[in-house]
This record gives sequence, C-alpha cells and structure tokens, in this order.
Amino acid sequence: MRRIKKILRTVGLRRPERRFYNPLIRTNTRKRGWSARRINFLLPLSAVGKRYLEVGIFTARNFEAVKAEWKVGVDPNPMFHSALLPKKVTFFRQTSDDFFQTYSGTNFDLIFLDGLHEAPNTYSDFIEACNRLNIGGSILIDDVLPSDQESSLPNRDESEVAKRKSGISHM
Repeated sequence: MRRIKKILRTVGLRRPERRFYNPLIRTNTRKRGWSARRINFLLPLSAVGKRYLEVGIFTARNFEAVKAEWKVGVDPNPMFHSALLPKKVTFFRQTSDDFFQTYSGTNFDLIFLDGLHEAPNTYSDFIEACNRLNIGGSILIDDVLPSDQESSLPNRDESEVAKRKSGISHM
C-alpha cells in the first residue's frame, strides 16, 4: 500500500483542498480523497476528459474534489447545501432511475456509480451509464470487491443483519 501511495504522490495525486459544499459536516481528512484522486487521474484519460457524472453524491465530499470542467451529480437525499454549488455544476435531486429516464443533455467522459450499493440497482445504473458515455469514456463503480462474505450479500439490509450477527462493525 505504501508503494501505491508513493506512486500516486509521484504523479501529483494529493489530497484535495478542504472546502466542502456542506460546512456543517466535519471530516477526517485522512479518510477522504482517494476516490477523487483516482478520478482526477483517470478523467484526462477518458474521452475528452471534461464531463463528469457522479451518481450518489451524499455529502458531496468526493464530488467537490473532482477537477472536471463540467460536473453533474445525482442523489435523491443529499446531505449538503445545494445552494453552495459553484458554476458549471448541475445537481439533480432524484433517483438514478429517474435521472437516466429524463436526462437529455450531453454524454459524459467519466461516470462514477456510488449509489444504493445493491446489486440490481448498480447493474441498472451501469446499463444506463453505458448509454450516456462518450466514446472512449470510463465508468467507475464503487464497492465492487466486498471485504467479507457478509458484505457480498446482494441486499444491503440482509448484509447489515449478517454483519451484526457476525460481530462485524464496518460499513
């Protein structure tokens, strides 16, 4: 892991600036930024590298750290103040299914799927994302390698129950 961190630092991937869309949320800076740094590294390699879509932005910590010219975020229950979003950022307060059915804008160079974390929803989002991707673009999906058997259960509620029974405390 140290070797990977050293390589990432060598290519200029550092912790993003600490300015959040939600000033009410305090975060541990050691725990944030990995996804954003990976996305910022991959974005220029994906098609034109200017248009970014994130499904499931929750607190917008990752979303705000991505350095794309045009960002679109989708989340039905965001935990941030959407009034604080900067220019060239579009936010849709709706489910990913509703977004993909109604969105008629330009396709994306990189799409990050970080939604409900349930197999059927992620699969549906992946199929729809493929239809919204520019040629040469990339799709990243969060949490596809479970850390234990209980986390591999396709239903989140069942997974949480199994983790509690096994004494597992992580998400």
